[in-house]
Amino acid sequence: MTATPSAHLNRPSPLVLRARRFYLILAGLFAAGIVCQVFFAGLGVLVDPSYFGWHTTFAHFLELTLLALPVVGLFGRVGWRSFGLNALLVILFGMQYVFMYGLQGPLKALHVVNALALFWLALQLSQQARRLTQTTRVSERAYTSSGGKASVGRSVAGGIAILLGAVVLFGVIFDNGPGFISSGSVSPEGEPSEVDVGTSIDSATGYQLYVQNCAGCHGQAGEGGSGPALVGNEALTDDSAVVEQILNGGGGMPAWQNRLSDEEVAAVATHVRTNWGNDYGPVSAEEAESQR
Repeated sequence: MTATPSAHLNRPSPLVLRARRFYLILAGLFAAGIVCQVFFAGLGVLVDPSYFGWHTTFAHFLELTLLALPVVGLFGRVGWRSFGLNALLVILFGMQYVFMYGLQGPLKALHVVNALALFWLALQLSQQARRLTQTTRVSERAYTSSGGKASVGRSVAGGIAILLGAVVLFGVIFDNGPGFISSGSVSPEGEPSEVDVGTSIDSATGYQLYVQNCAGCHGQAGEGGSGPALVGNEALTDDSAVVEQILNGGGGMPAWQNRLSDEEVAAVATHVRTNWGNDYGPVSAEEAESQR
């Protein structure tokens, strides 16, 4: 039976069809990215706190995906329901920063609970995009009624595999250990200053430790990011407070007392207090030891 003229006229253009398929891919990648984020956070908790640099850096990829979804959706004419789900995703993603940096105590755990909501909502968006694509391209095997649901699952699983594979490959190529995402080239103002604090503290060591473990949140030149800026930060004037923050963490920052020696804690504290225009003075290993 041939298609009626009206059915032919209502058929979406190739551009719309491609945009809808790309929209489905983006939604699946976002869901896969949430799983990767949980994996990176697990690495930070169970393996090494420096892996939190992966977690904070990868969040920017998810932000770009969220921005791309409505743009692609406009070309794909995905409808108000999809745009509504997309808007809710943006709101919930923004709440992640509120839960992490705006709340104190046990309420911070909502950051993890909200990740489950983001994953579920991304799957709903994927299903919505799949149904829309299935309606307009029923002739394609990947979107038949018998295989459509499985295709979404495969998209998410494939996205997870691709993203994790890319991360591992990146780490192997650059071979910089757990902090490789934050250990790229550093601007000249991030270079360690020459501070005469004795042989127990090496300014180059402080620079290296900062780049590997801290730059992912505070910026490679102390400009800030998901963590507060350190350039001109008056909180750094209190050396004991700086050491305590490094040792015990807080405010979204992990504790480093079980990862860094007294000399390393002092080296990092000295680096952030004596660089980028900061002139707050060095910290000794004895000070770090006294606060453990």
